[in-house]
Order: sequence, then C-alpha cells, then structure tokens
Amino acid sequence: MIKKTIFFLIFTITLNFSQTIHDLIPPINLYQNQTTKVLVSDLFYSEDYSAEFFPNPNVDVVYDAASKEISLTPKNTFSGIGLVSFKLNNEIYEIP
Repeated sequence: MIKKTIFFLIFTITLNFSQTIHDLIPPINLYQNQTTKVLVSDLFYSEDYSAEFFPNPNVDVVYDAASKEISLTPKNTFSGIGLVSFKLNNEIYEIP
C-alpha cells in the first residue's frame, strides 16, 4: 500500500510540475538566399532547451544544441508562410 501511495505521489508531482511553454512564440521573417540564426531562448523561456527540430519541406533547419541557436534557410522555391515544428519535453510546438 505504501509503495502505491509513493508512486501515486511521485506521478502526481511529475505531472503538476512538468514544464510546458506558455509563451507566444513570435514569427521569424526569413529572406531568400539568406540564413537566419536565432537563439532559441529569444523565442520562448524554458529551463531546458534540448529541443528536437523536425525536417521541414520548405526550410532547412539546423539546431546547434551547444549554442542553443537555430539556423533557418528557406528553399529557393518557397515563398509564403510556414511552420517549423519542434519537440520539447514530449510536447510539439511550432514556430511561425
């Protein structure tokens, strides 16, 4: 009984204190034939910036975990609005 109670307590605390992003992630303007570099900490606050960025058909995305900087280069054939998706703490977010 004690093991179940302790497990439930730890599980509840973990759920209540898991970190989610509540910030409004601002859009990033990209320019043709240019790479735009942005610090992830300038986009949202997190105690841990170990994000995983997903491939994008319109933008080449490179994340440097050491400098916590993303490099975004639009494809030559792309114009318009798009979303760059990433995963942080098992939640999916998008940068416009």
